[in-house]
Amino acid sequence: MAKRPRGKAAKKLEEKKKAKSQQDEGLLTGSKWQSLDNEVDQEEPGNIVQDDSEEEQDYETRPRKFQIQEDEFEERLPVKSADGTLKRRLTKKTQKEEESENEEEDEEEKEQAEEEDEDELSGSESEGESQLSEAERIKQAKELIADTFESLNEDPEENINQLRKLRDLIQRSKLFKIKQLTILALVPIYKNLIPGYRIKPLTDAQKKEKVSKDVRKLRNFEESLLNYYKTYIDQLKDFVKKGRKTDEGSVRFALANSAITAACELLTSIPHFNFQQDLIEIIVQKLSVKRTDKAFEKCISTVEKIFDADEEGQVSFELVRSMSKMIKGRHYKVDPRVVGSLLHLRLLTELAAKADLERVEKPQEPKIKKKDRQHLSKKERKARKERKAIEEEMRIAENAVSAEERERLQGQTLKLVFVLYFNILKERSNTLMPATLEGLAKFAHLINADFFGDLLEVLRELIQERQQRVIDGEIEFRESTTREALLCVVTAFALLSGQAGESMNLDLSFFINHFYSALFALSLNPDIEFSHKTLRLDDPLGSEQGIHQELQRKVDISTETEMVVRAFEAIFFKQKRSNIGRLRVQAFAKRLSITMLHFPEKSTIASLKILDKMIKKFHTTIPSLFSTDDRVTNGVFHMDVDEPEHSNPEAATIWEIVLLEKHYDPKIAKAARSVLHTARSSHN
Repeated sequence: MAKRPRGKAAKKLEEKKKAKSQQDEGLLTGSKWQSLDNEVDQEEPGNIVQDDSEEEQDYETRPRKFQIQEDEFEERLPVKSADGTLKRRLTKKTQKEEESENEEEDEEEKEQAEEEDEDELSGSESEGESQLSEAERIKQAKELIADTFESLNEDPEENINQLRKLRDLIQRSKLFKIKQLTILALVPIYKNLIPGYRIKPLTDAQKKEKVSKDVRKLRNFEESLLNYYKTYIDQLKDFVKKGRKTDEGSVRFALANSAITAACELLTSIPHFNFQQDLIEIIVQKLSVKRTDKAFEKCISTVEKIFDADEEGQVSFELVRSMSKMIKGRHYKVDPRVVGSLLHLRLLTELAAKADLERVEKPQEPKIKKKDRQHLSKKERKARKERKAIEEEMRIAENAVSAEERERLQGQTLKLVFVLYFNILKERSNTLMPATLEGLAKFAHLINADFFGDLLEVLRELIQERQQRVIDGEIEFRESTTREALLCVVTAFALLSGQAGESMNLDLSFFINHFYSALFALSLNPDIEFSHKTLRLDDPLGSEQGIHQELQRKVDISTETEMVVRAFEAIFFKQKRSNIGRLRVQAFAKRLSITMLHFPEKSTIASLKILDKMIKKFHTTIPSLFSTDDRVTNGVFHMDVDEPEHSNPEAATIWEIVLLEKHYDPKIAKAARSVLHTARSSHN
């Protein structure tokens, strides 16, 4: 195919065509053609005159071929032949001369090529780009991202359409690293562009009304921002959907993880903005899978951060509603940490929404010296006083509305949480039971009093299910289920701690007896002070997964030692002294002194503090157990009986504290001596 002439050659060829067309028009309008037209008009209608003008015009419009093109050749000095005649000598121009003549044309082509490269980078890949190396293509993408970010920083309202290049770059780029880079680079861009309010779509009436230039510019910016942001969110959802069932290490799996990371960052930074539900859907969808990876851990930490930082309650409500639907749809077969994340919710008692309705905290204004005060007339002082009163009323109304809305949202969130907990208890999900019991133990004081009876019955059944009967018919507790049993006990006492529980006079003797019998099993548990967050090595003689992997399945907010302390606080220190029997106090004091011989150091110190506190409160009951003097008692102490009132604790003697005085840990020895000193001083 012949090369199309450009530059000066094209200009000269255009001038020749123009001159030829003018010459043809002059010939057509001449006298010769006018006379021929007159002759044709005078012919009779029957006679047909053949007109050859079409053939001539077709011939004239054909491109002319020149044997010698002057613009391609250059005339040299003539050469004299043998017969004495002079001959013209024409030579082709050199390549350098042709390049110098077409310099302007090359510059234009270069500018056009740069624009095409930029379009190709933001759109589909061209043949030239596909020939570039991977590093060069990534470099071009980085430059495009940097230019876009710089232009948006300069004037976001004017350059908002620059986001189209990055949007197209994600869609049409075939290189995985460019897609991943662009997905993550758009997160800080949108965080800077998105305002601190939610954008409402314009109605038809608002679109038709006349507004100022600044308002119209702002509306165009908001509308464009919503469109680009919506497209970006749809792209993230598409990547997550494609990478859901792929293997680790694949391109789709990596892109899905990048999209999840971007969604987590956007929901944490700008939870108030539009399309909040789409981001929540991406995170909850990842929480529903069985495979746990870095993206799953990222989603869990994001949910916990949102629950910890959300003071209004709107985002937490939407997130809890989506999570409860997902858990129910999965038939309660999810990771326990999903349910455990609900422990980070900030509900009614923590935020104290009612207090905000009654009192408004005024900011402290700096005092102005008398010499610096502005002189105001009586009328001006009166107007300022009225203005301050109006502002005060407006501030109170705003706080009241926000507090009422916040209380409503948190009430609905609490309802969803309890419905989820009760359904898990009904399904008897073994994996989710620890997290559910911890949640009930934390929020039990917020449960409606109408559910107390049913909930206590369920807790009683759970405790009985965690017991096994030996051949002789006696009840023996599994050491591996002491945590779940303790959670049931703590939850039951949490119900009693509320005002409704105290007024109902609930009988918790079953839970007290169970806690009394479980103390021996707790003393033999080597993990009583550890949680799933504790750094420790796996047991080389244990199972393949090890003890640490077993603990990771549990979601806990407190260790078993801490729950033992809470149970003692609920039984002996949060109730009136007259409601606690003497035999129960002595039986628990004796069993606690036996178990602390087998506890680890920290648990032993905590037990000694509990015993010291019990001696001070029940100073007429416990000190007699530290005495070896003869006293009137019936029978002997039965340490194997699991009912405190039937173990005859009055015949017991707490001699274990003397052994703890010689403990290798100086802190434990010091605490034991302090307990003995308190007992002797109370007995005297």
